[in-house]
Parts: sequence; C-alpha cells; structure tokens
Amino acid sequence: MACLGNVCGAVTGSLMVIGLFRGRGIDEDNECKTHSYKIAQSFIDDFTSRFGTIVCRDLIDCDVTRPEEYERTKNEGIFSQKCESYIISSAEILEKILVL
Repeated sequence: MACLGNVCGAVTGSLMVIGLFRGRGIDEDNECKTHSYKIAQSFIDDFTSRFGTIVCRDLIDCDVTRPEEYERTKNEGIFSQKCESYIISSAEILEKILVL
C-alpha cells in the first residue's frame, strides 16, 4: 500500500471492509467495537496462517521503498504473480468471517 512495504494493501482493504460492516458506527457502541476487533484479529490470524505475515515486503520478498527493487517487481511481474493470490485469499477470508 502506497509503496511503503508495510501492511499488505489486500489486508488493509479487508480491515476497512470489516470496519464498514461490523464497526461501531456513529453511536460509539463499544460492544460492536470489541466484536469488530475480534473479527479483524481473526482475519489477520487466518491470513498469517496462510502466508506467514501481513507485511508486504515479506510477502513479495522485495523492498518496494527502494526504487531499484520497485522496478524489479514491475519488470519481473512480481505484483501480478504474488499479489493476486493475496487479494483472492483476502476475499475468501472475508466471505467466511463476515457471515458470522
């Protein structure tokens, strides 16, 4: 996300979806907030069990903050080779946990 190599964009997007659908909303409902945190943690646990981490640079084995590494990821198709599976898996995990 934003070529910083920190949390994977697919993970970040998924956490945003969880917040949107299961977050505390406008009324500051702390019970809802606590439940949302549990769902988010469950998502992260599942993603991590599949891939070992939620950190982009570790997932793609490149430090995209370095221009030469970023160019390498583009030239070698690393984003399309690896990131697609992270996006698909994130959607699968979301589908599974949002029905709870």
